Amino acid sequence: MFEQNRHVRDVAVLDVLLLKAQQEYQETLNAWKQTSHVMKWFTEEEVPKPKGFLEKFYATRDEGRGPTHEGL
Repeated sequence: MFEQNRHVRDVAVLDVLLLKAQQEYQETLNAWKQTSHVMKWFTEEEVPKPKGFLEKFYATRDEGRGPTHEGL
């Protein structure tokens, strides 16, 4: 997120971004986020965006994605 917002120079916007980052960090430490929430940060970097119709269609299929029902 820091790299995505490196062009921001407004101090008020930077304060809001830092507050949001601190909230994300605290929620993660308190285990309020589930595994899927945390892993979302890593899949955005690894998975390229689909370009064509079929690639978009295949990307929407639920192959291993989605909530797990562990402990239910």
